[in-house]
Amino acid sequence: MGWALGDHHDQAGTDSLFIVPQLAWLERNGNPGRFAEPGHFRAFLDELLSTTLVDALGGPRRLTDVTTIVLVAHSAGYETAAAILERGQVSDLVGSVVLLDALYARSDVFESWLAQAPDRRRLVSVYTGTATTARRSRALAGALQERLETDRVAIDPEGPIGDAVRAHTVVVAQSPHGHGMIPARHMAEILAALGLRMR
Repeated sequence: MGWALGDHHDQAGTDSLFIVPQLAWLERNGNPGRFAEPGHFRAFLDELLSTTLVDALGGPRRLTDVTTIVLVAHSAGYETAAAILERGQVSDLVGSVVLLDALYARSDVFESWLAQAPDRRRLVSVYTGTATTARRSRALAGALQERLETDRVAIDPEGPIGDAVRAHTVVVAQSPHGHGMIPARHMAEILAALGLRMR
């Protein structure tokens, strides 16, 4: 798998299933494909659980067996994450959204999703430099500070990002690493800090 994402997921030690849907193949394209269609992401998960992953899961499963969904998006993947929240018909199951240098647009979707149930949802946005993802991440955190208690939002916290994720509902943090290295440098740490069941 490209960028060893499966390895980074496994390093987190969570008792979770890591699914990477293939959208645009070898293209610089963030189009969410059929996930932009109402209910298609839900149908995708139903198919995986009831047929494709039956051997790995020890038998067929249903979406009602899923405790929580964590959406992780890197770069233009924000488009698919936003489409899933808007039209995937699983937003109640999504407990966390992790944007890895990915908040180029659609801030309103992520803000609305988090604000609907801040006691059981978490949002993490890691950004690089001072360009678009930096401006939008800080703006989103500021907007959520106005909607939530200020101490639930961490903006550029000192210390490890994982520590901030454990203590806050919303974390916006700058990474010293380049755009392409963000998943490798931060995904495991963030997943381990989200309060998921561990292996």
